[in-house]
Amino acid sequence: LSPRVGCLRLYSVRGMDLVPEVAREHGLGLILGAWIGRDPADNEREVAGLIHLARQHPDVVQAVLVGNE
Repeated sequence: LSPRVGCLRLYSVRGMDLVPEVAREHGLGLILGAWIGRDPADNEREVAGLIHLARQHPDVVQAVLVGNE
């Protein structure tokens, strides 16, 4: 994808812990999203994961979004 796009958008961060490292290797930026649903506990975990990945990879993460379309 890197020859065609410069940035990827993820709609959830669950199970995506390795994506920032792979994106970095290929020169891609990331827009991370937190998927918000009806379960407040799931929402808390999703937002915490989003914050964690964004803080761990500030060189790759270009933006964070909370919520769905």
